[in-house]
Amino acid sequence: MGHPAKPLVSLEVSFGAAPPQALVTPLCQSLLEMCRATLDEDAASRLRLTVHELLENIAKYSGERACELRFALHQSTEGALFVTVETRNVPRAENRLDADQRLAALCAAPDPHEHYDAVIAHSARQPAGSGLGLARIHAETEFRIRHRFEGDALVIVASGEVWSKRGAP
Repeated sequence: MGHPAKPLVSLEVSFGAAPPQALVTPLCQSLLEMCRATLDEDAASRLRLTVHELLENIAKYSGERACELRFALHQSTEGALFVTVETRNVPRAENRLDADQRLAALCAAPDPHEHYDAVIAHSARQPAGSGLGLARIHAETEFRIRHRFEGDALVIVASGEVWSKRGAP
């Protein structure tokens, strides 16, 4: 696989604090509109789910500090398309350890579908903060998720190959 070339589409959105939940869907729709000419329906659906779940996480679990969403659609030198969606936020202190543990378990899971089923079963007994959205990305989109802390900031990256429409670049 060759190195990604210049992005076909890129977007960076920054917020001074957690974005309102009401912005999640409009931001997802705007991002998808920018990619509509390039991505096939399956790729657009997987991207929609990923962006929506990651934006919901920063809307729900961010503290009062700045957060970001970064998106890039690249084409490799061989013509394959790759998506990267990255969020950066400072979670509330009471959510930090839980987020780290849930993400570590998700990233280590050998079978994304089995992990998702286990999270579903566990979430039925949880009042909130189930981790279901992140597990759903992992199981339903074929995107891989990575995470890291940079100081207090949690960075989550979902990435993977997507397919173009016939005749699109």
